Amino acid sequence: VLVDDIIDTGLGVCKAGLAVKEKGAKVVVACATHGIFSGDALKNIEEAAINEVAVTNSIPLRADTRSKKIVSILSIHILLGETIRRIHNDESLSSLYST
Repeated sequence: VLVDDIIDTGLGVCKAGLAVKEKGAKVVVACATHGIFSGDALKNIEEAAINEVAVTNSIPLRADTRSKKIVSILSIHILLGETIRRIHNDESLSSLYST
């Protein structure tokens, strides 16, 4: 599992994905908070043999990106809304983010 904050061009996760594949990884999943996917990012990611890319819906994704089977989109709207509500009401956030 590769974790990053943003996937823009995809070059970072591509290099990391190829490196772990060379070390014997059978499946590579890349996760990021923000999926921008500029230019040929998805093509590059698919060619780097990354099996899945999971991103949040923190920014809107293009329709062609959303339709790719390799891309999973995790909804964070409830978590963000509750965070904003608690901040506005001067309530604790720690219980929201603890496991």
